[in-house]
Amino acid sequence: MVIDDVPDIFHSGHVHFVGLDMYKGVLIVNSGAWQRQTDFQESVGITPTPGMAIIVNLQTMKVYQKDFRVRESDFIEPKHAEPAPLS
Repeated sequence: MVIDDVPDIFHSGHVHFVGLDMYKGVLIVNSGAWQRQTDFQESVGITPTPGMAIIVNLQTMKVYQKDFRVRESDFIEPKHAEPAPLS
């Protein structure tokens, strides 16, 4: 991928865990997810960080992390993790 105008922030969220980095002056933000670990993620060694939000002050570029986790049971189960029984 080629980006002609270099952004201040590049955001991605596909891998379901929170991550931050600075690359050549660009803030790289990987947001987490809002669901627990799926069977597939477990099988490939991905440990998501559900319930964490990244907040960026666009004037100062200061990064904050907000933890919405209260307890593990607050998170939804992904619908595709357990097949529904056939009737």
